[in-house]
Amino acid sequence: MKPHCMTGQMFIVTVVFLVGLIFTVQQLVFQYTYLDMPSTFRSDDYGLLEGIKAVMNQTVASSSGCQEALKRIDEASLFIESREISGYSVAIISSSNCALWASRPPSPAPINMTISITSEKTMAKEAVRLYNRPR
Repeated sequence: MKPHCMTGQMFIVTVVFLVGLIFTVQQLVFQYTYLDMPSTFRSDDYGLLEGIKAVMNQTVASSSGCQEALKRIDEASLFIESREISGYSVAIISSSNCALWASRPPSPAPINMTISITSEKTMAKEAVRLYNRPR
């Protein structure tokens, strides 16, 4: 064999090795390339529904008053509804009665919410009652 023929073979082997290495590293790192959203937002409709409920509960719990909670809920709802979430469409409808802000379960809730999640295959809908939690 001539030396230049051996050089060509080594080049091909090196290129194949590098492509395989790049592909392997890409697959290992790919899991970290998602947007910074909780894992529930990348799973099924039940997980998405539970994730939204958790976000809304935390939103109300961290609010100092009813008006602030309503403003934060509107902002969170707009943010969630405007995102493309793995083929799901999300609709959030809320109603409130700030006179009930200090109420506790099983009394009527100060904030009532209906969360609807629709995909090609399913539709999930749940009514959620949100209460202010003492700090």
